[in-house]
Amino acid sequence: MSNEAIQVRGTAKTICTSLSGTVATNVLSAVLTNGYTATDTLGKPDAEFAAKLVFGSNPTENSTVDLYVRAKNIQSTNHSEAPTTTYKPRFVCSFVIKGGQTTTYADGVGMGLPKEGDFYFYNNNTGQTLQTTCELYMTPLTLGPAA
Repeated sequence: MSNEAIQVRGTAKTICTSLSGTVATNVLSAVLTNGYTATDTLGKPDAEFAAKLVFGSNPTENSTVDLYVRAKNIQSTNHSEAPTTTYKPRFVCSFVIKGGQTTTYADGVGMGLPKEGDFYFYNNNTGQTLQTTCELYMTPLTLGPAA
């Protein structure tokens, strides 16, 4: 077929391989280890995310760990406001949790991300504490013409 659009992926980036501390249920994490820049995404506005989410005990099935982003350098070197447990302005995606096990591997897609940013996890009603051994990976994504 001619003139079709295909998904074009960039290079995967490790956002974190551990958290700076545990995250209680209904609490926002500290900023994750690595943010991303326009150099990491090469202008791709969307991204796929892969997460390894580890809990101290079995979490509530179908609860979520939500991903939020803080936009950086939105005006010169000024950043948007950092999210807090009660102020979460820029949602990215949710990772749905499997109950009956302490580790869930999950994926999500974020659309229209800022050109640079930092990420945060929100432990949304899982009933358990996220452990420091959680991980997050980001692969930039966009649509492009078929070759």
